Amino acid sequence: MPFGAAEEQIIDAAKNYSTVLLKASELVTQASDDLLSGSPATIYLKKLGHRLLTSEDSTNVINALGDAQDKQIVLDFQQAQLELSQRLQNTKNIGLVLKQAKIPYQQAYARFSRSDLWKPEQMIQIMEVLRRLQL
Repeated sequence: MPFGAAEEQIIDAAKNYSTVLLKASELVTQASDDLLSGSPATIYLKKLGHRLLTSEDSTNVINALGDAQDKQIVLDFQQAQLELSQRLQNTKNIGLVLKQAKIPYQQAYARFSRSDLWKPEQMIQIMEVLRRLQL
């Protein structure tokens, strides 16, 4: 499959989501405790920035406190995760792609079955490798 507009949309969605994650880490101080997962101590540490937000936490914060554009970016990213998993299932030489993207096969295999586990950096790495290899 040649590299096309759908693949560019995956890269754009991942880049946009990375910026939204930064915004979520800033908005977390305004978030109520019920938006964050974990014990009260963990929630406190997340609000201080000493503990990383999970993807679920970030999504909850953006859906509650973000504007309409941020919410659309989150939805676009979730769709891009599904498209990437489908794209990789149809890709030959997946081992070569993962090796060049420096993503362990076991980790990628888990993400094939649960596409919501893909991280934006990994998605960009894989799409850049696919572009370079013209797969």
